[in-house]
Amino acid sequence: MDEIRPCPFCGSDKLKLMRNAERVGFNGLDIPVYRVGFYVRCQICNARGGRVSGHVLAYDPPDGLGLPSWASREEDLKWGAVNAWNMRRSSVEDFIDRWEMEKG
Repeated sequence: MDEIRPCPFCGSDKLKLMRNAERVGFNGLDIPVYRVGFYVRCQICNARGGRVSGHVLAYDPPDGLGLPSWASREEDLKWGAVNAWNMRRSSVEDFIDRWEMEKG
């Protein structure tokens, strides 16, 4: 997983990858299905990155059956949340650079 960049608002590196989940039902094989979401939160100023979520199976399907097309893996969702936070950080840096250049 990519390294989480510092908070674009306060500069802190005290960040936490937050997870929330709720069971939404079962698939056709009676495997519990959860709606899982991740986002990065600064523990100093409470800034939050974009939430990345998807449906996750409680455990892998039996051998020979792949992951359904509608399902996600938790690792992919974690990567998406970190990537969303890091892109947000880059956007703020670009804005500041442009503002400083215009200011003279």
